[in-house]
Amino acid sequence: MRIDEASSQISSRDVLNHLLSTNSLSEDAVRSAVKTISEQKDALRQQQEEEVEAEEPAGGGLMETLQLGGYFAEWYFFNIAYNIYNKQALNVLDYPWTVATLQMATGIAYFVPLWLLGIRKAPKLNASELKTLLPIAFCHTGVHVGAVIALGAGAVSFARIVKASEPVVTCALNAVLLGHFYRFLST
Repeated sequence: MRIDEASSQISSRDVLNHLLSTNSLSEDAVRSAVKTISEQKDALRQQQEEEVEAEEPAGGGLMETLQLGGYFAEWYFFNIAYNIYNKQALNVLDYPWTVATLQMATGIAYFVPLWLLGIRKAPKLNASELKTLLPIAFCHTGVHVGAVIALGAGAVSFARIVKASEPVVTCALNAVLLGHFYRFLST
């Protein structure tokens, strides 16, 4: 039983019924009734906490940590495979802007039919949401094109260095464009 359900079940009506059952409406009787109801609420709250603790799987924290670590490992693996694929594509067609544009067009060719066929629900965006998302989409496109150009300019390891610098560039752009500075040490 949840505590909000318990609170709605233990109400002033319960206090009144308790008082009527004792045939006393004295001040001491009212205090006793309130104390009894309060103890019942505390007991229900304790019971609910014990039920919640019993529902938590043992070692859930470790499993969640391992699962998250697995997701990071997958992301890293697929990111490296993607970079190697891009480098191979650029070795065949040494036009990074063209390769980046073709990749973006492929993405559009993938999700638009899903929306049109109703396989995936198309997002409904109003003007305010579009105004918010367009700069983000523009910057994401720039990062993608920059990564492809970096792969074309050198080794895959160079592109990894460029990608690793993205958080620093983000902080610098936040400082320049938004006037927001990150503090390394909090006071």
